[in-house]
Amino acid sequence: MNTHETLLLKTLQAKQLHKNGGDTARFIDAVLDQNPEEAERLTKNVCARIPLALAEQMEGFGSLLDLNKREIITMALRDFLDKAKSLVDEYDAWPLPDDGEE
Repeated sequence: MNTHETLLLKTLQAKQLHKNGGDTARFIDAVLDQNPEEAERLTKNVCARIPLALAEQMEGFGSLLDLNKREIITMALRDFLDKAKSLVDEYDAWPLPDDGEE
């Protein structure tokens, strides 16, 4: 790695430690595994069939970047929700409030 890449890596590691409290994703996984009742209260298992090629890419990059499926799907959903909300806001596409009149 060159100097820039090394500094970028160290900077992002510091950001993860200071902003997220370290490896919170692995900590959350461990807590949920130890307490299934709490997992049911705090999370929802979302199952969906996706194209095989997409799943293989997810697993490949997840392995390369040390991210599990939950982490990848959570990031993808957050990104989608941010973009969807932004567009619905921008184009004022929210449903009209129901005032009880027809």
